[in-house]
Amino acid sequence: MNFNSLVWYSSLAIGDEKNSYVADFLNKSCELINEEINEEIKEKKLPINFKIDFLHIPKGEEGVGLLNNKLKSYTNPVFTNGHSIPKYNPSIIENLKDKSFFYFPQNITSASYDKFEENVKKRIFKVGRADQSAKLAFIDNEITKHSSAKVYFFHQELRLSEKMLANHNDNKNFISFSLKDIDEKDLDQKIKSHLNEIKAEDLIILDLNLKSFRPIFNYLNSNGLLNKVINTFGTIENRFEKISFNLFN
Repeated sequence: MNFNSLVWYSSLAIGDEKNSYVADFLNKSCELINEEINEEIKEKKLPINFKIDFLHIPKGEEGVGLLNNKLKSYTNPVFTNGHSIPKYNPSIIENLKDKSFFYFPQNITSASYDKFEENVKKRIFKVGRADQSAKLAFIDNEITKHSSAKVYFFHQELRLSEKMLANHNDNKNFISFSLKDIDEKDLDQKIKSHLNEIKAEDLIILDLNLKSFRPIFNYLNSNGLLNKVINTFGTIENRFEKISFNLFN
C-alpha cells in the first residue's frame, strides 16, 4: 500500500532570503526523514511505500490555491499539516474530505470544525502548542484581576475572538477592536486613536498576526507604556530590539 505525506511551508513576512532558508531546511529535513522511514520499512519487509513531498507556497490566497491543486493530485492516503491562519483550513479540508487523509492544523475555529461530518472530523488532529480552552481560562482569570480597569482586545475576527466576544461583550470595561479590514498603511493611526487614552492599570489582549501587533508593540515602546499585554498568537523572538512593557506571550 502507498502512503503520501505533504509537508508544506507558507512564506512569512520575513523577506525572500529568510523564507528560502527556512524552506530549504525543511526540504532537506523531509528528504532525510523519508530516507530513514523507508530504510526501516525495507528492513522490516513491510508491504508499504511511504513518500514525503515538500512544497513551498507564497502567503495568502495564492498559496492556498497552489496547495489545494497539489492535494488534488494525490490518489493515495495523504498526511499533511494545516495552515497557521485558521480561516484557510476549511477550504483545504474541503479539498481533502473525499480522500483518505489525516490533517494536522495548529488551530481551526469551532464554527468551521462543527460544519464537517463526523467521518471528516475524525481525521482532523489539532496540534496547537497551547490548548484554546487553557488560553481562554488564563485570559478570563487576568480579566477578573483587572475588574476595575479597562480591557482592550485587539483581534482580526479569528482564533479566540468568537469565544472572547461571547464571554465578555457584556462587560462594560471590555473594549473590542477588530483590525480585520484595516489597510496596513492605516494601522499606526488607527492604533494610536484606540490607545491614546489608555491608563497604566489597563490590560491589553492581542489575537493578531505579526503585521498587526508590531505597530501596537512599537506604540507601547515609543511611549514608555508599561501595561500588561497578553499576546495569544505568533512568535516575537528576535523581532523587537526591546520590549518595555509587561508581556505574556
